[in-house]
Amino acid sequence: MATTATRVNTQDPAITTGTTTAWLKKRLGRLLPQPPHLVGAPRDASLSFRDERGRTITLAIVRSRDAFDALERSWNELYEAMGAHTPQPVFQSFNWHWHWCNHFISAATAPACPLRIVTVSVDGRTMALWPFVLTRAHGIKQLSLMGAPVSQYTDALARPDPEQQTWLALGLEHVINHTRADVVHVRKVRGDAVGHAVIAEAGASVLERQQAVSIDLAAVDEFETYLQRHSKRQRRNRRRQRRRLDERGTIAFTRVEPGDGAKAMVAQAIAMKRDWLQAKGLISPALADPRFDAFFADVASVIDRPTGTRAFALTCDDEIAAVEIAFDGIAHRAMHVIVYNPAYERCGVGALHMRESIERSHEEGIATFDLLAPQARYKSEWGDDLTNVDDLALACTRKGRLYLAVYLKRLRGWAKALAHSSAGGALLKRLGAR
Repeated sequence: MATTATRVNTQDPAITTGTTTAWLKKRLGRLLPQPPHLVGAPRDASLSFRDERGRTITLAIVRSRDAFDALERSWNELYEAMGAHTPQPVFQSFNWHWHWCNHFISAATAPACPLRIVTVSVDGRTMALWPFVLTRAHGIKQLSLMGAPVSQYTDALARPDPEQQTWLALGLEHVINHTRADVVHVRKVRGDAVGHAVIAEAGASVLERQQAVSIDLAAVDEFETYLQRHSKRQRRNRRRQRRRLDERGTIAFTRVEPGDGAKAMVAQAIAMKRDWLQAKGLISPALADPRFDAFFADVASVIDRPTGTRAFALTCDDEIAAVEIAFDGIAHRAMHVIVYNPAYERCGVGALHMRESIERSHEEGIATFDLLAPQARYKSEWGDDLTNVDDLALACTRKGRLYLAVYLKRLRGWAKALAHSSAGGALLKRLGAR
């Protein structure tokens, strides 16, 4: 997009001049145009300009729940356009975020509502959006992406287009200017996500990197051929485990459709996961949040705003031996939770359930079966495709750089490890009660 340049102040990275912070303009110079015909101040919620091709570029910030609801059509168009090119996880869908808002910002109303969703439109057509929220803590204003702690991936949305990164860079620049954020801290962003390259090019630091394991089922012609990836010894052991399980009762692998049955199964899966963590001496802050349970109960039972919830169970005489909560996006299935009954551990029900679940997904035409991050040995036994999943942070002010250097890069990792241990969790709970 060619445009006429305007001067920016490059002396202080924390000072905004014209339409952008100088440091961000410098980093994203090849992506960010300078608007020659600007309507609105740089920090206004809505900003528009015309490029040299005569197109009207409009940047807008959504700050209320009602305005978020009004985005449904545009959001779905972006999501479906992306899904027409590559499989898309449900975590970027409008319905997923709609339910998230119900549970995680339901009590917030303007101006306290944390939503800061930035949209980029060209001649009235939405080309991209960043689903940000703005939080304030300890004097730091932080932009993060909607979805925590239930989303396994977060990302922007953008139409497949030669100027895709330009639209995303414009949106990122505008929301930083408008909110005067100190730091942009985004979690669980895939390396192939549309927003990853833009934030990385802006100079973001990688705070943590994990790898997600997935299976390209679109490349699998015959499922029995796919199973040959396992050694003869593994296949023999699993046949033996299956016989051992058959001796204990009638085995069934079932899928429960959204409704009361799926709601009950999801609740049982979460309870089993908590028991497993407790037995290992671990704590999950996400599972400790009561909104986590309420969110999953909601998405498992509703029909009118579906999130592709799939509840699978491997049962022995109607007793659950293993249970899985998965979510379908566009040609994509994400295995969010899988947990087994310890009473059936010697029967290898985890591996037996995985086999049944992957085979069912193949039969249903799922292109990508995603075991998510982090990488684990049992996941690598089933899938070979690895994708980086990053936590990224971009400092926008001097205060933000200090916060990034001291807390996000150093102290946060220690605090996170402490919070995930049973002893640390108890300590933090006592400190929080004081």
